[in-house]
Amino acid sequence: LIFSQMVRMLDILAEYLKYRQFPFQRLDGSIKGELRK
Repeated sequence: LIFSQMVRMLDILAEYLKYRQFPFQRLDGSIKGELRK
């Protein structure tokens, strides 16, 4: 579980996780409320 105030940091981390083929899910302010459930 990772928390960050910087969305760009989450973007960088997501790129790395995809490169390493690690499964992950992301939840940030751009996700609509209906999808957060």
